[in-house]
Amino acid sequence: LVEDATQEVLLRALAQLRINAADTDLAAIYVAAHGIMLGDQCHIFTRETAQISDEGTATSIPESVLLHAISDQPRQKLLFLDTCREFAGAANLKAATNARAHPTSAGVFVNYATQPGAVALDGADGHSPYAAGLEHFLGIPGMQLSEVSRQIRLHVLQATAGDQIAWEKSSLLLPVVLNQRT
Repeated sequence: LVEDATQEVLLRALAQLRINAADTDLAAIYVAAHGIMLGDQCHIFTRETAQISDEGTATSIPESVLLHAISDQPRQKLLFLDTCREFAGAANLKAATNARAHPTSAGVFVNYATQPGAVALDGADGHSPYAAGLEHFLGIPGMQLSEVSRQIRLHVLQATAGDQIAWEKSSLLLPVVLNQRT
């Protein structure tokens, strides 16, 4: 668990996750942060980069770097991004990434809080509509990830009166159930 991290702290935590998850069949990351889509990737802004410079540049961490932390082994790789994929003034933003991007591979599932080019709402109770849906549906034993994702999408759509649609991209090769029946 890393909260309110600087970029350096987050990158160190990802390196440690890579070591800790070396022998697992499945690895997952959940990120709640400021973010934006640049090209085909969501870029995460950490605590010290939440402010954009006068030149319209901010240092970011692309989703491919997050996935790289869990992608070196044959396993299912899950990334949940509770971030915006657009924000006011983003048209002039250029990302200055500190880390090299790595290609996405097979066995990857990325679940976004919102559709491309949209903002993600914060919610009124301390959880975003996306986080509330994720918490609820991951708590249901035996539900496959594809169904969890579909239910989260429906929940977010209803909770935001149609203003936000949870989105996903996937190259999963096997079914995933995160909460096995007991």
